[in-house]
Amino acid sequence: MLKYTICFIQQEDRFLLLNREYPVWMGMWNAPGGKLEPGETPRASALREIAEETGLLLDSVDFRGIVTWFTGGREFGGMYVYHAELPSDDRTDIPIRTPEGILDWKKTDWILHPENMGITPNVPHCVRLLTAGDGCFELRCHYEGDHLIRTEELELDRSFEHLTDRKRIEEMILSR
Repeated sequence: MLKYTICFIQQEDRFLLLNREYPVWMGMWNAPGGKLEPGETPRASALREIAEETGLLLDSVDFRGIVTWFTGGREFGGMYVYHAELPSDDRTDIPIRTPEGILDWKKTDWILHPENMGITPNVPHCVRLLTAGDGCFELRCHYEGDHLIRTEELELDRSFEHLTDRKRIEEMILSR
């Protein structure tokens, strides 16, 4: 399995983001998420991380794909991408300071603005893909150091979420 999850919580034309208090991406706006715990499924991890980082207790999230990152050629990491939509009448008490950082709604246009330097590099790409349709994707990010130098967008089968063999996952990702 991949090691991380990220969940994009949407309400109308805005997403719930967290300005991180700690590394990695300290001081940057990012979506809630984190590391899978031993024996935990990616979906269960996403729901747990949402509860821990936002206080929201969601019943479900939709698997929408993966983000992979490559540094130094074939070294890679990755995370499962989940999406949830809150009803427009849900008025969660936000902005709020949490132990993880500042939680706030950010409009899609703000997230996608090309001069926005306060957001993690992969988030605008994910938001664009999430708002473009309901397909499943791999967003492949290539880095030099901490700098995103290029991305690729690939289609992904929804069954990927259920793969558990790390070696098979690695072979699938590296062979594309």
